[in-house]
Amino acid sequence: MVNKYIKATIISLCCIITAEVSASSSSAIVPYSTNNDFYRILHGLSPCRKVLEGRHFLAFEDKYPRAPVHILIIPKGNYVDVGDYLIRAKNEEKLEFLDGIKRIIGMKNLSKRGFKLLTNAGNFRWIGGYPHPQTVMHMHVHIVGAG
Repeated sequence: MVNKYIKATIISLCCIITAEVSASSSSAIVPYSTNNDFYRILHGLSPCRKVLEGRHFLAFEDKYPRAPVHILIIPKGNYVDVGDYLIRAKNEEKLEFLDGIKRIIGMKNLSKRGFKLLTNAGNFRWIGGYPHPQTVMHMHVHIVGAG
């Protein structure tokens, strides 16, 4: 469990980031649609290789891994991207989500091997120097590391 000082720091960071995101954009770039793979996974309509689950998140192995460890962690709420999540999610959701990331890093022993946390905000991302649309419009974080 995350101790009270770390929780206070995380809440402060979430509040600061949320205020910054709120000042720059009032809503997600597109409305949330239930027609996406992660919604189907959350509702048992598509399979996944579950790694960890909490009250407010689900973590599972990426279907198309780019590294020996490639896990996706998604909130159970309907959020389009990280900006939408930071504005609308409750602090309890954010704390549990971050704790889930911490637990996965520990489970996979990634703190010793190194890892990256990656997410998209908005409807584009860069691949090979070219813009590409965000492929799944449900907020998610990639936890990528050496095996």
